Order: sequence, then structure tokens, then C-alpha cells
Amino acid sequence: MEEKSVNNGVYLTFISEPEMEMPNKLNVFREKGIASSQTDFTKFLYGENNSYLTTYEQISRKQSIDNIKPYNLKNYYGIRTILKTDGLMSELIRKNATLISNDEVVLGSYPTKIVADDTLIKSLKKLGFNDKVYNVPIGEDITSCQTVTFNDEDYIYIKGKDIFVKINPLVWYYDEASNSLISKDVICAFYTSIGINDFQKYGYNFLNEYLIRDIFKNNIISLTKPVNLIVEKDSSEMYLPYDYDIDMDNEGKLYSHDENEYNINIDEKKDLTSFNALEYTFKNSYKHNPIFNITIKGNNKIAYSHALDFVSLGINARISNIVIDVNNLVVNHPVICAGSYIDNANIRCDLNQFATLYLSGDVIGHNILKGSNLTINYTSETEVYAFLIDIKKLVNVLKKNALKYKQIYFDYKKVVYECVFLKEEDYNFYDNNLFKQIGLATLTLNGPTINKDKVEKIIGNDENIFYTFEDNISKELSKVSEESSLSKEAEHILDLAKEIISIDYIGINKESVREKVDEIIDEYNNLYSKETKGLSLSTNSALYTNTVIKLENLRDTLYHNFEKNVDYYDILDLIENVIKKLNDEEVELNYEILNDINTLNIILKYSEDNQTKIEIITYLESERKSITDYLCNKKEIDYKNINDFIKKFRIFLVPILTKVSGNVSKIDVMEQIKNYAINEMNNKSLENKNNYIRVILTEINNVKEDILKLDNSYTFEEIDFSSFNTGNEIIDYLDSLFIKYYGIYLRLYDETQKQNVYKKNLIPKIY
Repeated sequence: MEEKSVNNGVYLTFISEPEMEMPNKLNVFREKGIASSQTDFTKFLYGENNSYLTTYEQISRKQSIDNIKPYNLKNYYGIRTILKTDGLMSELIRKNATLISNDEVVLGSYPTKIVADDTLIKSLKKLGFNDKVYNVPIGEDITSCQTVTFNDEDYIYIKGKDIFVKINPLVWYYDEASNSLISKDVICAFYTSIGINDFQKYGYNFLNEYLIRDIFKNNIISLTKPVNLIVEKDSSEMYLPYDYDIDMDNEGKLYSHDENEYNINIDEKKDLTSFNALEYTFKNSYKHNPIFNITIKGNNKIAYSHALDFVSLGINARISNIVIDVNNLVVNHPVICAGSYIDNANIRCDLNQFATLYLSGDVIGHNILKGSNLTINYTSETEVYAFLIDIKKLVNVLKKNALKYKQIYFDYKKVVYECVFLKEEDYNFYDNNLFKQIGLATLTLNGPTINKDKVEKIIGNDENIFYTFEDNISKELSKVSEESSLSKEAEHILDLAKEIISIDYIGINKESVREKVDEIIDEYNNLYSKETKGLSLSTNSALYTNTVIKLENLRDTLYHNFEKNVDYYDILDLIENVIKKLNDEEVELNYEILNDINTLNIILKYSEDNQTKIEIITYLESERKSITDYLCNKKEIDYKNINDFIKKFRIFLVPILTKVSGNVSKIDVMEQIKNYAINEMNNKSLENKNNYIRVILTEINNVKEDILKLDNSYTFEEIDFSSFNTGNEIIDYLDSLFIKYYGIYLRLYDETQKQNVYKKNLIPKIY
């Protein structure tokens, strides 16, 4: 989802001793005392023990846990936690909690009650797990527990103990004066040999990495947009733009920072940071396999050793993209230390920039470019040839020494290079191609046109070397337009060329089109030079006409290809709008299916069913990919127009509609059916409690109308609800009726299509 601007931190911490003692004793403790009870679950795990950990002072930031010292004796640490926020707790309560009294609220939920009923246990064991996972402390470990749902209630299953624990709402005491909430019970605990001072740090991290997310699992909105790290000028550290992992906006909504992608931008105003720039941001981070995009631009940068050291922090970072665009880069190797290689690298035609990546790596061995897609930007033919020769010489120096020594120092062009912990498997020195020796996946040379044969003489032939030459034609044409006045004929040819090059749609090979335009223009210019010998263009009307015809044919072919597939572009537009509708965005298209989606949205909101929305969007994204692949001639698809797609989509929605029907009584359903009929007769919109009834009845009516369009003599059975005992039985009956009628419609539609094909192939006697 899109990133929101939220800055009111929300966090859990331990109750401190000053908060329990006069004169700073919290009002809620003065009124209710400091004693606490245990949940049934903690009693099961640890026996009767109502004690809980308190700290000497308040802890409000993630702490370092590098030096945890285990003790011989195991200690019990009960966790009765306190919830704090930089914003107004009253707003958080208003938006997310249920008020019991002025100082007691129900907020969030957590596993609390052991399931003892054998019948219920048997029922739970028959169910499949849902997508919810709770990270529960058991003994010394944090155990990931899967969840099942039964009668709209969730239960975690603990495999090692073969038990189910019911997830129940939590009760909190509200202390308005301190703007905080205190859990009524000891809700979890650890039994560990970690000493108390170290456990305070470890436990704090558990509270805010796991517990707060589990408690508010149904309240937190996840923010996943890539985050730009703050890089201050002359600073040795980088910062996240937020202080806590959970934030609250001014309306009381909770947001979690669940991003997995980070952008590091070191621009012209900032110096490259020193060892270790990432330490503050990611020390003790629970982020798993984060992705980084790194951009370094400007002049006179210094790349300090280990400036971007992910390994020392225990971060298995993946560098998706790195761009280095710097004049005068001074490098102290290794700069980057990561647990995987770079996906895409984009650098200048500069030996130091290349070596910065080639000699980085650390734990994975040097050569962080192994398997990378490398783009080299150059400004002239001379520059790129010299650069490639330099790289070849550098690699040869390394090749001669790599297999002899573990640690290598060498200099080239007055720059001293250091290469340590070299691993032979990270290189392929025996290949004839230079960049295969380095281990690149692809090499792209980006700049003015150069001699490809000359490049291959330097580095060897390779099908994975690509060239992206600048748009010299456009530049030349623009230059001509600026420097001289063209004839009407030349301007016409130029306009046609510009029009063709500007044509853009899915499936078009723009490079191939440009080559065809270049070929036609080059042919024209060559013939014109030979035939006119300096005469005016008017003497070559045939050449002009022929060129225009070629360009117009090319243009018309491109437009025709687009028009031929216009239905599929309409489908792509519809898919985009359906997804927008599912995300409560405004749409401009007017299709009946969008109205159905709008109604379905109401149902999903009412039932708090976010997973179904994700399921539908995933299906639509898959169809969008299939259409795109078809337009690019990569695969076939099974529908020819937008109506076919809508029919396919409706078939997909049938089980969805069934799934979201919910549990309602017969009386409720009958009342909704009556209201639906009355409102339909009065041509009024219906807003009832369970909108599924409206949806299914509307769909039945729609498919009946479609059947009558194909066969106006068809008769339908009378809908009768009298024999059913429950609301679910009625809904099941309506579902089966819809499926039955839809099957009839599809059969009649196929028969009609066959008849049409038969009629089209009959030859009329019109001669």
C-alpha cells in the first residue's frame, strides 16, 4: 500500500519501579493496586506465578543485546507490559478499543486460554491453518505458532505440546495522566538463564518486534513502500525516517513499518559516510533479507573502507541496484560487504568505480559483481576502449596473483588495490572472454555509437554484451532543424519519421521500429545524394514519393497492429479499474461488473475479510500478465474480447461469492430478501446488513435476463424458501441456483455461437 505520513510512535515496554512507587506512582496503581493475575496459558507453561519483571527506569528505545551473558540458573520473567505512545492514547482507544469503564478497555488479543474440550480439539485438528502466525515465548525460545479459525474464533496450535490455545481479547487499565495502558494480566513469560539486566534489553526487543504485532494483528495497517534512509552531511551514520516500528496517525489508526526495501541516496551535498554507516539503523534488526538500492552522485567523494558493511551487522542484504555517478572517486577497499551479489550495477566509464565493486564483497569473497547486470556509461569511443583495456590489465594482474596468495596488494595507475580473502570460485579466469572471467551475467555499453568489432577484439565475443547507443538520428534531425531550413518534402519525411518513432504500445519492438526508420531514411539520403548531385529535391519526386509510401506503410502497420488488439487494451484498462475499485479508489469506467465489485467490497468490509480481496487482486494481476505476454507474442489466451473476459471473471467470482456469504439466520435472510424485493420494486438502492443476499439475487436476475436474450421461451422454476430451516441453507440454495442458471447460459451461448458460424459459412444466391 502507499506510504502514509505517520509520526506518533507506539511501543510496549516494561513497567518501571518509579511508576509503582510514590510519589510517581501511576493513578491506576493507586486505585487498583500493583497485583496481577496470570492468563490460563502462562499458568499451563510455568505454573502459578503472578510475578512480573519491572525495570529500574523506563526503557523507550531498542537496546543493544550484543553481550548477553547466560547464567547457570534459569529465571522466570513474567511479562506484564505497558503501552505508550507519543500521540494521544485517547485517540488510539477511540479508534481501536472497546471501553469497559473510564479506566478499563478491551484492546487487541493474544493466546490466553488452553482448549480442554475434547470435541472442540477434534474439530480444530480437522481444519487447515490460516495465514496468521503468532510468535509466542515458550521457555527460552520464541516459537512460531500457526493458527486455525473455528466459528469466527482463532486458536494457535503448539506442535511440541500438541495443544490449542484460544486467542482472546486483552483487558487494559487506562491511566490518563501518564497517557498509557497497562495490561491487566501477565500475558506471557520467559524461563531462561539470561541475567536480569541483559533480559531487560532482550525482552524489550521481544515486546516491540513480536508481541506488539501479535496483540494488534487485526488493527495494524502494514506499510511496505521502499524507505529512503536519512544520510546527513558529514555524518558517520544513517537513520530511518521514523523512531519506532509502530506508528499512529492523528486519527488513531496504527501502522507498522514492514518495508523490506531501502534506498540509500548519497547526493552532491553529502560526503560518502565512514565505517560503519549502517550501524545505528540496523543494529539488532529483525528485518529479514532486506533489499537495498544505492545511488552515489556528485564530485570528490571518498568511499571509506566498510562504509556499507551489512555483514558485520548480521544483515543478509541483497543489493538490487547500485548507481555510481561520481567525478574523482577515492576508494578504500572493500566498500561494500554483503551476503549476496549485486543484481544491477550502473557506473561511469571509470576504473576506480569498477574496482570499487569488483574488489568488494568480504564474506562472500571479493567480486560482488558475480552474476550482475553491469551497465557502463561512456561519453566517447576513445574513452570506452581505454577503459576496457584498463580493466583487462587489472584483471590480468589479479589473475597472476590470485591463485598464489590469500591476501594481495597491487597497484595500477598509481592506485593501490587491496584484495583479501580471495576465493577462486568467484572468478572464471580460464575463460577467453574478459567479462565471463569476472562472472557478469550481462554487460551493457551505453553511449555514442562505437565499433562493436573493436570491442570484441578487446574483451572477446559474447552474446550477453549489449549496446544502447544514443538516439543519434533524433539528435541529427534536431540539429538539422535548428541549423537550416528544410524543404516541405524533407519536413514531411521528418514528421513521418518522428510520428513513427513516437508510437508506443505493449508488444511493439521500438528498437526494431527505429532500425526500420533508419534504414528508410539512410536509403533515401544515399539515393538522393547520388541522383541529385546537388540539384533541388523537386527533381526527385519519385524518390520522395517512394520514401513517403514506405514510411506510411510502416506507420499504418503499427497502428493496425494496435487496433487489432484494442480489445485487449480495453481489458487491461478494465482490470486496472477493478483493482482500483477493490482498493476504494474512484474509477471512470462504467461496467456492470464494477458495480458488483462495489457491492462485494461492502461485504468484505463488513466481514473484515482482507484475504479475499488479496485473492481477487492476485487473480487480476495474473490475467494482466497473461494479456501482456500475449501482446508480446509470448503466449495465447482463452478470450477474444472484453465480454469473454468478464464472463471468465464472473465464473472465478462464483466460489468467492459463496465463500463470503457468512453465517446468518433464516429470519435475517428472509427479511433481507423481502427488503430486496421491495426496494427493487421501488427502484431504490439497498443497504442491508448482509449485502451478499443482494449480490446473489442480482446475479440470478442478471443471468436469467441473459438466458432470455438467447432463448425467450425458456421458463424458470419458482424460488421457494419454505422448506429450509436456516439462513445458510437458503444461501446454499441461491448459490446452487445461480451456478445452475449460469451453466444453462453458457450452453445456450455456445449453441448460438455455433449457429452463427454455420450461417456465416452458407453462400447466399445473390448472383
